[in-house]
Amino acid sequence: MGAALAGRPLSALARLWPPAPSVATGAEYVPVADFPAGVLSGDPTTDGVVLWTRIDPAVAGAGIDVDWEIGTDVAFGAGTVLASGTATTTAASDHTVHVEPTGLPAGATLWYRFTVAGTDSPVGRTKTLPTGSDPVRIASFSCQRFVHGYYAAHADLATRALDAATDVDLVVCLGDYVYEAGPADDVTVAGRVDPDAPTVTLDDYRRQYHLYRTDLDLQAMHAAYPVVGIFDNHDGMSDPSDPAAPGAVAAFFEQMPVRRTDGDRQHRSFALGDTLELFLLDERQHRDPEPPSEPDNILGTSSVDEPSMVEPGRTMLGADQKQWLLDGLAGSGAAWKILGSQLVFWPFRSESYADVQATAGDGPQRNAGRYLNMTQWDGYQAERREIVDHVHDGNISDVVVIAGDSHFWSAAELPVDWDDPTSPYVLTEFAGASVTSANGDEMGLPGNDVVRPLLAAVNPLHLRYIEVTTNGYAILEAGSERLTVTYVTPVSITEPDQPSEVLARFEVDRGTARIRQVEGDGFMPRPADLPDPGSDPGTDTPPASPADPIDAAAAFTG
Repeated sequence: MGAALAGRPLSALARLWPPAPSVATGAEYVPVADFPAGVLSGDPTTDGVVLWTRIDPAVAGAGIDVDWEIGTDVAFGAGTVLASGTATTTAASDHTVHVEPTGLPAGATLWYRFTVAGTDSPVGRTKTLPTGSDPVRIASFSCQRFVHGYYAAHADLATRALDAATDVDLVVCLGDYVYEAGPADDVTVAGRVDPDAPTVTLDDYRRQYHLYRTDLDLQAMHAAYPVVGIFDNHDGMSDPSDPAAPGAVAAFFEQMPVRRTDGDRQHRSFALGDTLELFLLDERQHRDPEPPSEPDNILGTSSVDEPSMVEPGRTMLGADQKQWLLDGLAGSGAAWKILGSQLVFWPFRSESYADVQATAGDGPQRNAGRYLNMTQWDGYQAERREIVDHVHDGNISDVVVIAGDSHFWSAAELPVDWDDPTSPYVLTEFAGASVTSANGDEMGLPGNDVVRPLLAAVNPLHLRYIEVTTNGYAILEAGSERLTVTYVTPVSITEPDQPSEVLARFEVDRGTARIRQVEGDGFMPRPADLPDPGSDPGTDTPPASPADPIDAAAAFTG
């Protein structure tokens, strides 16, 4: 852990504000010093799950036996334990415990714990993947820089587990679970310290996981749900040439409840019955170098000046992962196909096709424009087009992207061609804000009053919502007829003990690939003077109006 925290007992790290609840007791979550990271579960299947913890090296010594058990009773009463065993820690694996019980019932809520030297860990709750067609609910988050704020989002998410009406089946981390050490972006929050230190090697990244998991809100959230994750650049790998990549990847597989199969492969899928299939994408390990950007232009990079962003054959996913995704989408039997993307998928354009055409003369590329971020999918437009065309040409319905990294909220409905008003819509996207990592307004960039009208004017056919000043997590509820996405934001992340509230809620009906906002404000509807082609695949009927319609003028002013 960070130098300022090293050597301090866990009790000294207890927060000065009410902690998140324990789903096992309903009372406040109580840490156990022998288990400094708490307990975690992840990568569930219909009959198994990964269980994880770490033992305090002062207790483990050169290595120690750790008992584990999982069953149907929070008290582990007689006859309720379904699987148990013993694992031995070693210093070589940072005294982590990683077990993968199988033979568990599908769609079950289960309880687990570890025991070392006569001391029990906090009791954790996990769930196996369901079968059938019942509604399911998942949460997603990303970007939780420790020094930028308190994890009120995780406290709120943990509280949802206490009520069946709000409970979650699976939590998805879309990247940047940890960050390199030190302060950043001139943002300082009292009580959140991560001293400067190199962050390159396996030991360096271990230190960061240790620090982040001193946060009891994060511990409580992990103890409440199975979590599946994928890493992004701040987790330690920007691209295959990153010198931190070997240590960061090793730390990810060691410190997260991730199944260890097929080397360093991270892309994988999770089917929650017939209702939802989640495809987690790895957009770092296999990418080509991103196109050069124009660092002196706050509005980004012109595709005419830098045509490599639209060059065919350039890849973010790599050939094998791309084929896995295309085949998976085509073959999925789930009602909703969810792409878990570290990076924003929708075209994030700041200058229009017409403006670029006016300055470049005849014949700019299809969907020419000035794009703001070459790291994300705008730097790999041919591959993005291949995915969109595959969904359209294969008549694959109800594809939804959830994305992280951006540090702002957005919602988009993507047509085959985002410059053609007659082009049919094929998928929707909901990109989440950060848990704590600094937003643009905290770094002196424009707020909603500038960003919304600017981006709405340049991206009228696909961008439906953007909010750049708040933080939080998203809840996605999938049923047989409709998908509902809710953005939940803390009142503040700079002070402890802050409540959360709904920022916005959206709905997507099956077969429409169209979004309507049903709670909150800021919606940016498609301009009324353009023809509405409906959706393809699915119905050509435009989506219903929101229950509380928001006019365009109000939307542009937020």
